[in-house]
Amino acid sequence: MTLSFYTIIWTLSLALKISDKKIIIFDEAKYEAEKAKITIVKPGTVYKKESGMKYLFVGTGYSLRTKIRDIYAACRVSYQQGSSKSNIEATYTAAGKKGKTLQVNEQVESVAEALNLAKKRLREKNKDEVTGSLNMLGNFVLLSGVTVNLLGFGAFDDKYLITRASHDIGSGYTTNIDVRRCLNGY
Repeated sequence: MTLSFYTIIWTLSLALKISDKKIIIFDEAKYEAEKAKITIVKPGTVYKKESGMKYLFVGTGYSLRTKIRDIYAACRVSYQQGSSKSNIEATYTAAGKKGKTLQVNEQVESVAEALNLAKKRLREKNKDEVTGSLNMLGNFVLLSGVTVNLLGFGAFDDKYLITRASHDIGSGYTTNIDVRRCLNGY
């Protein structure tokens, strides 16, 4: 079996970050699957420390939000091949989600490719469903692409991927991060 660049692009959800004057391209799903080694705790939260986990506290503020528009439970890819007029279809449904089905009509060569595309398109649509910004005392472990747990934020407690981190040294060292909830299973 020969894999083309085209096929590889369909199966990955690639992201880009710049670090140390280098461009880094990575698969978001792979980073999201990593076990978080940092937990960001809302001050006043009672918790039991876990071995090997680093605990940081929100300092100067936070904002967490949920998006309800353009969020889907499933994606259906359908493509009718030109000369043979055969129809290739596949549907991917996210575990535990209920709601609308995203309809996609893009060229695919097989049912397996259609299923990979459905998974990718669903991920693209849903990845910004839960996002937030947190400000805290400076810490160099908080970098783009790192997964963190949030604790003490009620319905927002979960694992998140840091999408942007800025470290400011001025009248004191602070770190501001943007996060988005990790997608489970796709």
